[in-house]
Amino acid sequence: MRPGKESIGNFIHGACGELDFCAVSVLNLNHDSYAGLAGRLNDIYSSDSPNFNEWPEYLKKSSGKRADPKNAFPWAKSLAIFAFPFHRIPVNRNFLPETTEDDLSGLVAGYAGRIDYHVFMEEQIAKFAVELKKLTGREIRTEICVDTKPIAEKSLAAFSGIGVIGLNSCILCKGEGSGTCLGVLALDIELPELEKPDFAAPCSTCGKCVEKCPTGAITGRPGEFKYRKCRSYLTMEKKGVLEKDECLMLGDWIFGCDICTSFCPGSHPLKPVKADLEWLLLENESIIRDVIKNTPLEYPGVKLLRRNALAVLGNRKSAIGKSLLAKVNIH
Repeated sequence: MRPGKESIGNFIHGACGELDFCAVSVLNLNHDSYAGLAGRLNDIYSSDSPNFNEWPEYLKKSSGKRADPKNAFPWAKSLAIFAFPFHRIPVNRNFLPETTEDDLSGLVAGYAGRIDYHVFMEEQIAKFAVELKKLTGREIRTEICVDTKPIAEKSLAAFSGIGVIGLNSCILCKGEGSGTCLGVLALDIELPELEKPDFAAPCSTCGKCVEKCPTGAITGRPGEFKYRKCRSYLTMEKKGVLEKDECLMLGDWIFGCDICTSFCPGSHPLKPVKADLEWLLLENESIIRDVIKNTPLEYPGVKLLRRNALAVLGNRKSAIGKSLLAKVNIH
């Protein structure tokens, strides 16, 4: 006999607890409630959206696909959405060399010093899928997505009750603030939708991310986020040469930025990595590629990391930094 909705619901909560997910939700793509979600996604990802011009190019190009998860998974009947806290992901012991010399260091977001969350999340969700198949006693078609398809993970998570999108444009989960990553499991069976947690985001009475954001990317107006001013966007997504004002916005950071999540209530701040810029700029490129392989730094790659490092050194204008810049030009 196949398990009923209640036993599957209990299994989902139990399995997610064992796998250390901090939250899980389910969306059924054939239920009446889906029409409401589709309408909201169309509004958000329409080219007529008031914030459309602020979006990075990759979001603009994929907005039509993101407006409906069925574009990514036309065969799926339900989506299970998972949130995992960055601070519980194991530390990556083979990472960039660090330095104690502040003028020769570049800050890397703390989550990047952990095992790549894309790989880690995929492994955790795959374990869940295996156990679900054992429970149901049938073959289930599944597909895991951790930033690998153009879907609106944050909007799906918020609609299904896993959390709330904060003023910093990150998903906030109960007990974890905005220090989480998301993953999606598409399935060709209908899973029971879960009871939504009793959680209200503190954004309306907090505003710390607005106050602490060094570039003005977080405006404090719900639904508005200036991506092109965000350090994470500039250090990872912005291609080519940085404009002078963009170099200044990087400050001391060569990859990502932890500031808004660090001040978000409930988050568990991760200490930034103080990467050795001398090593990054002068070491053989193939060695650097090997070191950053299977880490979040592999996404921007050596070229962008070095571009960002040069911008950081230029911002400081220290004697030791100028000396390194001279070595780079000779090198």
